[in-house]
Amino acid sequence: MKQINYKCILIVFLLTFLGTFCKEQASTTLIVCIFHQILFKFNLRTKMINCTKRWIYRFKCYIDSQLTSPKQVSHCKLSTHKMVPGQLKSASTFYKNIFYLSIGFVTISCLRFAIMNNKLPSFNRLDNPARILASPYRQLNYAYIWTYNCWLLLNPFNLSCDWSSSSIQLITSLLDPKNVITLATFIFTLLLLLQSDTVSWMGLGFMMITFLPASNIFFPLGFVIAERVLYLPSMGFSIIIARGFVLLYSSIKSKR
Repeated sequence: MKQINYKCILIVFLLTFLGTFCKEQASTTLIVCIFHQILFKFNLRTKMINCTKRWIYRFKCYIDSQLTSPKQVSHCKLSTHKMVPGQLKSASTFYKNIFYLSIGFVTISCLRFAIMNNKLPSFNRLDNPARILASPYRQLNYAYIWTYNCWLLLNPFNLSCDWSSSSIQLITSLLDPKNVITLATFIFTLLLLLQSDTVSWMGLGFMMITFLPASNIFFPLGFVIAERVLYLPSMGFSIIIARGFVLLYSSIKSKR
């Protein structure tokens, strides 16, 4: 059984801790490591795709059961798979890695929070106008900001050193065209997940996980757009682009 490299884990902890003094997002690198462990250990991509297909299949069976008699949809029963004996025992190193990385993340996050006097920074409500809107418009604005950040990664030409609070017009109607752009982005991301390989999943996971602190999900931010929060997500984005070029080259080469 492969032994745990404690030296590497300590180096990762040290670099992550130092990185949090530059930007709090650095702590998410430990979550990226956990995601990497789970993704490759349990073949997470294949399992999630199969799970999605099963739910689609169940939905189809439900529709069929409403249109036909239950006897005609008996084929919809799904088989279950039992865990192979000894899997947990052979994965002891994996679980130890997850445990150490989780402890490191919690410890570093608590230390960083203690440095901030155990309270979140206070911002002017006008620094992030979307936070004062009622649901669902607040969530729609946040979702569009995520989409706009994706566009900045894809097309980094319209950049600014200081984005004002009015740089992006607020969404105040369900019929706003920005909602269509947001929906299209989410659909494209879902299709990318279903069609990509494990390496692309790693890049996409890297991009999403490191962007979480700047997503307004866990706590409201004091800005609308800040390109500095895209430094770490851009690494995951680069993995996706590089993997895409590799797959494209392989496809062209195989057709010759």
